[in-house]
Amino acid sequence: MPRSAVRSGGLVGALLALAVGCGRTSPTGSPTAVVAAAPDATVAAGPAQVTIERFGLRAEGVVDLARAAARLTVTDATARGAAPVEVLAVGERVWTRPAGSPTWTAADPEAAGLLSLPGGLRSGDPRAVVDLVRGATRVTVFGGLQVQATSTIRYDVFNDPVAASRAAGSASAARLMALAAQVSHTIRVDVYVDGDRRIRRLEVPEDLRSATPVTRPDTNRVSATIDFVRFGVDPGDLSPPA
Repeated sequence: MPRSAVRSGGLVGALLALAVGCGRTSPTGSPTAVVAAAPDATVAAGPAQVTIERFGLRAEGVVDLARAAARLTVTDATARGAAPVEVLAVGERVWTRPAGSPTWTAADPEAAGLLSLPGGLRSGDPRAVVDLVRGATRVTVFGGLQVQATSTIRYDVFNDPVAASRAAGSASAARLMALAAQVSHTIRVDVYVDGDRRIRRLEVPEDLRSATPVTRPDTNRVSATIDFVRFGVDPGDLSPPA
């Protein structure tokens, strides 16, 4: 079966998802066309409530893709007793503070923090991953799945970070070029798209230098999951600290 064909069971899954979903239709058009349109449709949908999960870490907050800005509260379950940390990212600049503190501190760009580092945690930056999808070189259809009670089609998308950097905004271009310097392969991202061609979920390797998410001995994939829970939300104050 050609790689562009629906995988075994994928068509059945798509039909079931549409039958039990919230009434939204699946995206129309060829897989390549749907994926090509998805980043711009997601940006145009306005600020979004997001959740980001990877092993031991959860972040939730808002992202305004049009302004390349995000504000998230990050909880690290691997650090016993650690208080949640707020992260504010505007373009290439990042600040952090303990949750509830009034004072932001500029993040060390080389520190191992969400939105500030290449490698595992940077894969959780929804701004960069949406732009990575702009470098799609090959798209295969997996089938229909529910995300946050919304019917979607999952596409397995193989992305070239060099091509993505050329199509990305300035906030992501530098990061994608830095990533391209570390890899010699396309990077697989699982992209879940709703009937309005908006991205609702992204699954990426925890370390973007991996071609695909690796698998632990328990068969669970080592990946980061980014969910766009709701669009058109009030993002609050995403201005850089004074």
